Amino acid sequence: MKTILSILILNTVLNISLYAQSDSLRDYRWQIGYANVEDHPDYGGIDINFHESPVEFTYVERDLNFNHTNASICNKEGELLFYTNGIDICNRFGDTIPNGTGLNPGVFADDQEEDGYKLSNGAFAIPDPGNEDFYYLIHESFELIELAETYTTTTKLYYTIIDMSTPDGNVISKNNLILVDTFGIGHLSAVRHANGRDWWFLKARYNSNQFHTFLIDPQGIHYSHLQEVAQPIHLIGGVGQAVFSPDGTKYARNDGSFVVGSRSVKLWDFDRCTGDLTDMRKFVIPDTSVGDGIAFSPNSRYLYSTITDSVFQFDTQAANLEAGMQVVAEWDDDYAPYPHVAWFFMMQLAPNNKIYISGLNNSKMLHVIHNPDEAGSACNIEKMGIDLPAFNLNSIPNFPNYRLGALPGSPCDTLGLSVDATEEIQRPKVVTISPNPTNGVINIQCSEPLPDDAKWVLYDYQGREVFRASKSQIEAEIDLQHLADGIYFWKIFAENDNLQTGRLVISR
Repeated sequence: MKTILSILILNTVLNISLYAQSDSLRDYRWQIGYANVEDHPDYGGIDINFHESPVEFTYVERDLNFNHTNASICNKEGELLFYTNGIDICNRFGDTIPNGTGLNPGVFADDQEEDGYKLSNGAFAIPDPGNEDFYYLIHESFELIELAETYTTTTKLYYTIIDMSTPDGNVISKNNLILVDTFGIGHLSAVRHANGRDWWFLKARYNSNQFHTFLIDPQGIHYSHLQEVAQPIHLIGGVGQAVFSPDGTKYARNDGSFVVGSRSVKLWDFDRCTGDLTDMRKFVIPDTSVGDGIAFSPNSRYLYSTITDSVFQFDTQAANLEAGMQVVAEWDDDYAPYPHVAWFFMMQLAPNNKIYISGLNNSKMLHVIHNPDEAGSACNIEKMGIDLPAFNLNSIPNFPNYRLGALPGSPCDTLGLSVDATEEIQRPKVVTISPNPTNGVINIQCSEPLPDDAKWVLYDYQGREVFRASKSQIEAEIDLQHLADGIYFWKIFAENDNLQTGRLVISR
């Protein structure tokens, strides 16, 4: 029985890892902060580099301010391609991409041109499944509308196409309407289709129990269907983040309110084949304070959400969200430098499996959850745990999970990816790992010289990268004792050439 289970787990690893790994570095460079201000060194851009361990936070020269809206993407090697604040798009050099101005045309974009768009989860970027040089930027405008009263909401959902076949890039088509409706504001997020290639994204209707469902495939962006859920999705004037779990099986939203009223966290199961939501669970937070944030733990079990002065953890395996809720952090007169209150705001799961939380203010710090896979206080949230080299106003990037691949055994896994995975394993061996199984310390022996840019990458059973070694590290003893017992999948590659793949068992 154990042998059969191991084979099933390994097959899952192979499918998920091999065909998500080409996108596994898409979120390795984050951009936050301000444009540079002469004679004010505390204002400037911040580059967050997850290629380094520890993570590097570097001051950079940049002529772009971020507010709430923040999206970016890297190439397959993890080099920054472009980023946007919801109004302008800049390339890796900090220059505005040709034709990269004037996103989301309207009064709000005009008013916020200098500061950046003030819309949480207002954009995300994904590779075009049909063209390796093209990228989709999905984004939305927001405006004032007259219903029973005047509210801020969204009526236009857009896409923009960026051609990155040259280092400078070029916006070849922008502000293309996907759909016009009265939408709930913000909450843009995406998840990989079960076939491992295409993408789903959802957009809630305003103060409604309906979701518009869209599919992105090699032929473009398609309207899929309108689905109804059990209860209204969006409170009047609500704003916040939405996120899919790393394994793609859940979808959650932080639905708050600009007006007096409680906030709520909503959670659904998600079907990556059909794009449908089921089994809605809801927890009402009886607090009117601001707080947009929501994020899943790397293992997809724990859900985190913020209000101004608290961070909540929900165990999604509990009988209901209330039964599985714990407060894991509270504001207790903590101040960031200069002095700014260290409140909690937006959240993002990072490639290093930590969750970073921006402050609801202009500050030189981020909060960090070091062990989000652990329950309660063991998640180890560190308030003001990251010192930034410059100020940041609210912002944190919005990324989908680029590392999620095909769903093995699914009727939607129709692309024949597992055949390629088998062929990959059968290539001649260059690398041998010993001992295997291991208690956590391994040696890698190479039967022939490796290229100078060779890298060895280790993935867990869900296809998440958990360790990376350069050529110099490959030739030395590698300590993996910080990883949990289990079956892992590894890959050694150089440039675009996969030299070898295999599995590693850690058992103590």
